[in-house]
Amino acid sequence: MTGYVIYSKNKKKQVPLGVVSEEYDCKAVIENIPTRIKEYLVPIEDKRFFEHRGIDIKGISRALLENFKAGKIVQGGSTITQQLARNLLKDNSKTISRKVRETIKAIQIEDQYSKDEILNLYFNNVYFGKNLRGIRVAGLYYFGKETNKLSHSELLYLLTILRGPNYYVKRPEIAIERYKYISNTLYDSKLISKNRNKKNLKSKICLDNNQLKCIKEIAIPYITQTVDHKEKKINSTIDNRY
Repeated sequence: MTGYVIYSKNKKKQVPLGVVSEEYDCKAVIENIPTRIKEYLVPIEDKRFFEHRGIDIKGISRALLENFKAGKIVQGGSTITQQLARNLLKDNSKTISRKVRETIKAIQIEDQYSKDEILNLYFNNVYFGKNLRGIRVAGLYYFGKETNKLSHSELLYLLTILRGPNYYVKRPEIAIERYKYISNTLYDSKLISKNRNKKNLKSKICLDNNQLKCIKEIAIPYITQTVDHKEKKINSTIDNRY
């Protein structure tokens, strides 16, 4: 696949956004998913991840008890594997049948993959808001960086918004509080040092709206897979001014 030139939608002048010379996947290369973010995910989302086989009865019971005490939902009972199953099924309906399918899928995933493979699958399929799915495209969109170039605080930010990306991205003050909670939790779990925790709490997260870079890295290769291979010039609806 060579010679494709993608042009922006600009009424005054057509601007080439880029040339695609080869086809590639938008998912992160497994080796580029930092080990530490996989380690950090467990105490935040699923403390018994390495003990259960997809479903955590103890976790569900604990969540029900905490929610009853609080009089509202303060904890979820879904394991990391169940969350992955939900993302793969692409069904967020709050029905019993969906929950049953999710449970069956989670058990199947545990039977087919190792724990590390499950974490890799999770980070390549999890939703990060803004129609972004997978850690690679999220890193490019929010910080303009490939996954293996993300800083410690940037990785923590991505963990911060996992539970409700659209909610936290629109509410930076609340996101900061959750960011601090996650950093303190990692310190309490002895996954980061006291000094690292202090640095995290002082860090200022600078979100860049890297839509254009994201388009160049992700959308352009996707476009070339959906057009007539005989075409050499492709006019897109992407506006390079934004």
